[in-house]
Amino acid sequence: AEKELKKGEQRQRREKEFKLKQMQAQMEWERKQAEEMREVKTMLYKVMFTQQFARAYQAYFHAWADDGGSVGDFDDFKEEFKEGLFEQFEELFELDELDEILEEIFEKTDEKFKGMLLKDRLEDDKKHAEVLGVSHDVDKRTLQKTYRKLALQYHPDKWSANSAHGMSKEE
Repeated sequence: AEKELKKGEQRQRREKEFKLKQMQAQMEWERKQAEEMREVKTMLYKVMFTQQFARAYQAYFHAWADDGGSVGDFDDFKEEFKEGLFEQFEELFELDELDEILEEIFEKTDEKFKGMLLKDRLEDDKKHAEVLGVSHDVDKRTLQKTYRKLALQYHPDKWSANSAHGMSKEE
């Protein structure tokens, strides 16, 4: 009878251990499922917001460029854009996740945007060269020389009715 009692106790202990292992396995499975769901949710947010951020970045860039943004200020512009998004979306994304999304966007668009800024600058240079009456690819020294010559020629204190440009102080 004592042997059977010990066997019963051992069986109960094995059953408890088995149930405990089952519960632990169930909890581990649920934890993995929850983590996978978080990953899927994060990926969906990432895809969804990457497109929205890219559109916002493009619109923000064009507004900034129209206001006189230049290649030299481009990194400051990007940091300002980044900080604005960090403030708005810090609750939704971890900062490193948001930074990763933005770096991906920057990688795809920066060369294009810098090219647009340089193209605008080149067009401005061509317009300035036209006004000065020189070629747009003239060297810096010649450009300065021409500018100074024309500045003296058209200076208000030098104007006269008989000047070469035909303007007078009254005009």
